[in-house]
Amino acid sequence: MSQAAPAPAAPLPILSERHLDPHAYPNGVAYLDGQYLPMSQAKVSVLDWGFLHSDATYDTVHVWDGRFFRLDLH
Repeated sequence: MSQAAPAPAAPLPILSERHLDPHAYPNGVAYLDGQYLPMSQAKVSVLDWGFLHSDATYDTVHVWDGRFFRLDLH
């Protein structure tokens, strides 16, 4: 029986012209306006809707008797 060929690797994300080395994100990476940037270059305008109106999205899981409740359904 022959083995199937491995799937091709996913293409690397498009990086901004300001930062061309995809391995040089020691302080983290941000995705902003369709591109990946070092955290130090990611800026949000003070006129941004989320900033002006304190919009936020967060996720939580329930804990019952010290254990996650239905974590597999989360």
